[in-house]
Amino acid sequence: MSLALARKIHVVTLLFVMSLLLVFALLGTSEASEQSPLRLSLERAIELAIAESETVMQSANDITKSGYRRSEAISAALPHLNADVGYNYYPKVQTIDMVMPGPGPISVELKDDFDMMTSVTLEQPIYTFGKIHNAIRASTIAREISRFSKEAVEREVSYETAKAYITVLLAQEALKIARESYNNAESTRAILDERFAMGRVPKSDGIKAQADVAARVPVLKESESDLDLAMRHLKRLVGAHESQHVVLTDALARRFPRYDADAALADMFEIEPRLKLLDRSIDFNAAIAKKEKAQYFPTIGAFANYTLFGQSDNAWIGSEKLQNLGTIGLNIRVPIWNGNKTWAVYQQALIDKANAELSLRRANKDLELELRNAISEYDSMLATYKANREAVRLSRESFQAQQDSFRSGGKTLTDLNDAEMQLTRNRLNEAVTLYKINNSIASIERLISGEGEKSWKNRVAQ
Repeated sequence: MSLALARKIHVVTLLFVMSLLLVFALLGTSEASEQSPLRLSLERAIELAIAESETVMQSANDITKSGYRRSEAISAALPHLNADVGYNYYPKVQTIDMVMPGPGPISVELKDDFDMMTSVTLEQPIYTFGKIHNAIRASTIAREISRFSKEAVEREVSYETAKAYITVLLAQEALKIARESYNNAESTRAILDERFAMGRVPKSDGIKAQADVAARVPVLKESESDLDLAMRHLKRLVGAHESQHVVLTDALARRFPRYDADAALADMFEIEPRLKLLDRSIDFNAAIAKKEKAQYFPTIGAFANYTLFGQSDNAWIGSEKLQNLGTIGLNIRVPIWNGNKTWAVYQQALIDKANAELSLRRANKDLELELRNAISEYDSMLATYKANREAVRLSRESFQAQQDSFRSGGKTLTDLNDAEMQLTRNRLNEAVTLYKINNSIASIERLISGEGEKSWKNRVAQ
């Protein structure tokens, strides 16, 4: 084998090995990225949900759209410049016969075969009695309304995400309780085997121990299914892939704030974006009503026009045949009768304003009732949670005592199973009550908390 051929084989082999290493490295990186879990705090989950929400995106588009509508309204107050160009050819021009002294009448064309006219017109509104001013004011308010609407949508998305987050936490706790209940049943069966290690387990006790274990399997499977459904909903909200592993880094809050109803109501009336939206809707409809009322009054404007025109028997009209005309003036457009349209539109605007006032009044009452009910329910559940914790403590002590007594033969299998089931029920009740408390905190803070120091996200899950 020649030296050159050996070198070629060495180079090809080296390139092949490097390619394989590169492929394996890329595959390993891809696999690692796919397996890396998504760690979510509640605050991070809310940020992702807002970024993924199509409703929030639509609200942002509405803000942009309202800005263009304001520009459209402002354009009515600015000068409008228009140009018109016309070029005409007359294949057959009408003629008249003129009787002249001489041999006979002469046929004369009324105009040349070609004509052209170019004009530039400048128009400027001077005074419209509030038509333009109120249109601009209404569009400005509409943009504020769009911002409040987006803020309200973001609050709703935040609240729904918080509910989904704490629902997953509840499902995880319920699954943990179901697994421990299953393990307790297995431990009971093992204790039963130990008690009769030197003999045969009574048939009835053996069957009952197996039945107690089997009875907990459906509960365990249902808890796993509930967790899967809750996690799937949360993944959809935050934009995570269904196959991606998600780890929640926060737990259900166990430090509970105290709420004063009157102070909470004051905060709500100051902060709640839905109330701000409805309040500005009244101003918006008032501006629209003023704009429509102004339709009864004249519109005064100024204009300037410059026209260049000429005609010729040739297609090319030379500059020597062109003439010009300039005009400057004022125009006043006075509405006299339009079939009662102005009155009908104005009345509609007044009704819209009245409806906006009614909507705000109803929203104030509804939100006040919602907040008072939420605080009342929250206070009630705090007392319930305290009782739940005491019940769990006592039932745990009872189960441990029953288990110790069962080992020594002092208690029956039924007694131990009843004690374990009571412990499981009390633990589930405690978990559900804690979930409801966190959900109530989210409901209350959604109504009364603003941004920055008043942010409620750190109060729900901790």
